[in-house]
Amino acid sequence: MSLDDFHALVFSYKNVDLKNLESYYIKYDALKFVKDLLDIELFLLQTCNRIELYAYGGTEQFRSLVRVINDFHRGKLEGKGTELHGRDAVRHLFEVTSGIDSLAVGEYEILRQTKEALDHSKKAGLVGQNLEFLVTEALKAGRKVRLSTEISKGKVGTYVLAVEKAKQILGDLSSKRVLVIGAGEIARRLLTILHNEGAREVYVMNRTFEKGEDLAMKFGYRAIPFDLKAAKDFDVVFSAINYPEKVSTESLVIDLSMPTVFSGPRVITLDDLRDLAKENEKMKEKEVEKARELVEALVSEFESKFEKFLASRTIGSLMGRVEEVRAHEVKRALNELKKLGVNVSPEV
Repeated sequence: MSLDDFHALVFSYKNVDLKNLESYYIKYDALKFVKDLLDIELFLLQTCNRIELYAYGGTEQFRSLVRVINDFHRGKLEGKGTELHGRDAVRHLFEVTSGIDSLAVGEYEILRQTKEALDHSKKAGLVGQNLEFLVTEALKAGRKVRLSTEISKGKVGTYVLAVEKAKQILGDLSSKRVLVIGAGEIARRLLTILHNEGAREVYVMNRTFEKGEDLAMKFGYRAIPFDLKAAKDFDVVFSAINYPEKVSTESLVIDLSMPTVFSGPRVITLDDLRDLAKENEKMKEKEVEKARELVEALVSEFESKFEKFLASRTIGSLMGRVEEVRAHEVKRALNELKKLGVNVSPEV
């Protein structure tokens, strides 16, 4: 076991059209089957702009993993993802949690998403001690990079890009009728930005009305019943929900859902926000460079930590075995003494 046993299969906005990203999604049930089949540790990170599967095991096990995942997708993944191994896989995860690899450079959301992904992977029985150690250290690295650089300074996040795009098209949003569909974390962040932008006529729509109403009231906004056809009544709609059907519309919709919900000539998806993301990245070039240098140092630090982690587990395992042998020998000796008529306390 070593650093070389870390692997990653990556699909993201950098190598896949985000409009098709949903077709690359991996189900936890499939991974449970694969883990049992290949005896390999797995960690799955899936967000609106990336699907990344990390593994810990031999190279051949990882090759088999990729083949099985491709078979589950009926061959659609063949040659589409980026495979990373050893230090490259570790560095990539550190860059992800640091916001370097994000569509909106420096965004904080990825830290929460990675932590939740670790929790989900643990509950599914996929993660072992080695991958849990890696992800935990990656989260620490992400926080350290943000504290040591200004990569996250200012407005960051895909929700920021979404509001900026709406302003590019409509101008000042203070007098526009705005609808936010959803009541999760992205919706909350959208509402925060809209409130800070001075948007006054904002409505929240959610399938659970009470949840949408609770969120809306925090910002002094109103909730409306769930009816996606109502999108036509607003100047701009922000969507951040999971919905089983596609909805056709002529309205201006910025769809952050994954998979996307709306289709139409004025629907803007994450793919369409790339230009804004590139502008954001260009403004932060110096901070990104600082962050990369720090990540490289943190990866070297991780390599040293991981060696000690493996060594401590090996020593712990050996000591446990020694204790088992000792206990067995003591028991055998006591039995022999009993045969000779000698009574000895077990505590001796």
